[in-house]
Amino acid sequence: MFNLIVTIIAIALVAVLAIASIYYGGNVFNSGKKDGDVVRVMNEGAQIKGAAQLYTEHAGTPPTSIDDLTLNGRYLRSAPSGAWNVSAQYAISPVGTTGSAAADAAALDQCNAINKKLGYSLSAPPSCSDTAWSDKQVCCQTP
Repeated sequence: MFNLIVTIIAIALVAVLAIASIYYGGNVFNSGKKDGDVVRVMNEGAQIKGAAQLYTEHAGTPPTSIDDLTLNGRYLRSAPSGAWNVSAQYAISPVGTTGSAAADAAALDQCNAINKKLGYSLSAPPSCSDTAWSDKQVCCQTP
């Protein structure tokens, strides 16, 4: 009888711990996914920037589009996900232009997280046309 009572208590404790870990652990898993997405976007930008610099060195002119870098897989095997623009020194992923309020809000949150990881304490992403940020790596938003 004693073994039965101990077994029932042990099962109940395991069930309570499992429910608590699912309830409280859900936030940890979601924030980890957001951090992973931020790092993925930063890595994609760094790959595009490096490919653009190689293209400029070999071609003598800066790339005009992401297609210049993916032509025959010479500089990039394939284009990263998202709408990336490219210049000689920067990779730009437009933020705040989808037309969907939820998607735009998520993109701005991601942009703010990128700027925080880059060491900037900005209240909002700067405009991509702002000359104060033209020589810095920053996540900016298109008008």
